[in-house]
Amino acid sequence: MVAVHPSLPVRSVGELVVLARARPGALLFASFGAGSVSHLSGELFNLEAGVELTHVPYRGAAPAMIDLVGGHVPLAFGSLASTMTYVREGKLRALAVTTRERSPLARELPTLAESGLKDFDTREWWGVFGPAGVPAELTQRFSRDLAQVIGNGEVRARLASLGAEPVAGDPARLAEFLTREIGRWRGIITAGRIAVE
Repeated sequence: MVAVHPSLPVRSVGELVVLARARPGALLFASFGAGSVSHLSGELFNLEAGVELTHVPYRGAAPAMIDLVGGHVPLAFGSLASTMTYVREGKLRALAVTTRERSPLARELPTLAESGLKDFDTREWWGVFGPAGVPAELTQRFSRDLAQVIGNGEVRARLASLGAEPVAGDPARLAEFLTREIGRWRGIITAGRIAVE
């Protein structure tokens, strides 16, 4: 999600792009840490929108949100879970979600793709991994058991309340996804000349 402090005079992604183009390097964006999804989302925004926002890395979501809500930094790329409470309280303004599809948790928010950045799609994701050499039958059994747990209505509801959209799949599907993500982010990191010190 792209969230801004209410003092920033923008109400849409288009207005943010216009302001950022008028003030190259002057607008700061908070991330949850160097190399995090929120950092890379901001850098992808720079590339896709042709702007130059300046990255301010924090040591996690909590300190980044404290400074964003306090107006010490004007915008952040963060998760729905970390920002929606502040948006609903009027302490932040949400401009868009970073995922390709609208979120079921905030259907009123457009995607960045709908806002003019047609290929934009970033999200936090988690996978379950084991050590190399785990027998295939054990991996398959664990995958089936995990899918059953994720399919439980109470578990799904709890994960949704945290801003998560659980997806169960087989290990081969996760491996394919991981390979695509590594290739995709490698290109973005190279194009953006991103280095983590």
